[in-house]
Amino acid sequence: MEPRFNIVEMPKRILIGLDADFYGAMSPKFNGQEKLSPVWGAMYQKKNEFGFGPEVLMIGATRAAEGATDGLLNQFVGLQVDELPADLRGLNVLEIPAGTFATFEHIGGMEKLVESTQEFYNELLPDMGCTVDNGLHLEIYDERFDMSKPDSIMLIAAPIK
Repeated sequence: MEPRFNIVEMPKRILIGLDADFYGAMSPKFNGQEKLSPVWGAMYQKKNEFGFGPEVLMIGATRAAEGATDGLLNQFVGLQVDELPADLRGLNVLEIPAGTFATFEHIGGMEKLVESTQEFYNELLPDMGCTVDNGLHLEIYDERFDMSKPDSIMLIAAPIK
């Protein structure tokens, strides 16, 4: 099964979640797994607490951290909701505007995500003539994602001009 590249128009999304600063896959200081694993774990727990099923998307929305140096990023890990719950249970809200995104299906486990991310940004986007725009970069986890399966699929998405 080969990963797929596509350009799509995405709708506005509303997320409830938590965030953390980290150095991403493109930085020699990469510490994403160490810094983000606890946040993702907390959000999986919140997903269960809210009673959300597998149809509710989990999305990592990443951008440069405020005052970023050396490639420091911030990732908001959230649950996509149609409307905000009355009690956010300590979560924050992030709205992702509609826009044009280049997407790439990462196939495999989390251990290969850094490799897929580097391929997407360093090879596929330039080869396709895409110019990355300012905005949130997304990791979208839907029902096709299962960390325990070698053919698991998640979507990497970059805003483009």
